[in-house]
Amino acid sequence: ARLGDPRFVRGESYYLGRHYAGGMAAWTPDEEGRLSLSLAGLANVTDPSLSLTSTASYDLAPSTRLSLGAILSFGETPVLALPAARLRSEFGLYGHLGFTRVSVYF
Repeated sequence: ARLGDPRFVRGESYYLGRHYAGGMAAWTPDEEGRLSLSLAGLANVTDPSLSLTSTASYDLAPSTRLSLGAILSFGETPVLALPAARLRSEFGLYGHLGFTRVSVYF
C-alpha cells in the first residue's frame, strides 16, 4: 500500500517502514590513519529486516582513496507470484552487493 503513495512515485522517499534502529562503528588501526574500517547497520524494527554495510578504505596518496565494501541485507524475500505478489520485509528485497570505489580529490 505504501508503494502507491505519491511521494514514492515521485522518488521523494525510499524507506517503506516507520520505525528504524541503526548504528555505525569505525576503526582506524594504524597511527597514520591510512586504513579505515567501518560497519553500519539499519534495521526496520516492524518487519523485522536488516541491512549491513561494511567498508574498508585505504589512502593511497593524500588525494586518492581506494575503498572496498559490501551491503548485506537480511529479511524475508518477497513473493513475486501473481496475483498475490507482496513484500514480506523491506530489506529482504534488497539482496547483496559488493563494490569498489576510487576517490580522487583535487
